[in-house]
Amino acid sequence: MSEEVVPAEIQENPPEKQKMTINIVQLLDLSCGVLNQLLIRQPAAKSKKLFKALKQGDVVSVGAVSLSSKKVAAEQSAAKQEEGASADQDHKISLSVALDYSEFRGPGFSHPLFLDALKGMLHQIATTMRAKQDLNIMTNEAGAMLVHKPGVVKLDDQYNVMVLSVEPVRKSALVLKLMFVDPSQYEAVRREEE
Repeated sequence: MSEEVVPAEIQENPPEKQKMTINIVQLLDLSCGVLNQLLIRQPAAKSKKLFKALKQGDVVSVGAVSLSSKKVAAEQSAAKQEEGASADQDHKISLSVALDYSEFRGPGFSHPLFLDALKGMLHQIATTMRAKQDLNIMTNEAGAMLVHKPGVVKLDDQYNVMVLSVEPVRKSALVLKLMFVDPSQYEAVRREEE
C-alpha cells in the first residue's frame, strides 16, 4: 500500500531532527480503510488468519504510506529542477496493526465478536467524520492518539468496548492498535448492567 495520504510539513531542523505534521483526520480515514480492507472485506479464511496472529500478540505489518512534503519541495524547487530531480520529497511511514484484548471481559473472545466490535468502532468513526464532528481524540506525551469512538459488543450479559489507538513506534512507523478497554467506565454500560 503506497498512496499519498496528506501533505506533511517539515520544520526547519537538521535532517536527523526533522518533524512532520500529519493531518490526523486524513490519517485516521486511511487507517480505518486499511482495517476495513484487511479484516472485514477479506475472505473469512484470511481475516481469521490475521485475527489469530493479532490475538497471539503479533504486530502485523500492513505496508507503508507516502507523505509528500510540498513546503520543502517548494523551497528546494529551483535547485532540484536544475539537477533534474523531482520537486516532491516522499517520506515513507510504515503501518502495522496490533491487538490488546487484556481488558476483554468474559469468555468467548472470537473472530465474529472481534469483527462486530471492529465494525461498530469503524461505523462510529465514519459517521463522526462524515458529520464533521469532534472525533474525541486524546493524546499522550509519547505522541499516541486514542480515538474515543468505541465499538460496543454484548455477549450474553457482558459488554466489551473496542477503541483505536494510533501509536508512533519509531521515527517513521505507526501502529494501529485495536484495544478492548474496561467497559465499566462507560455510563450507558453501567446502567445496563445494573
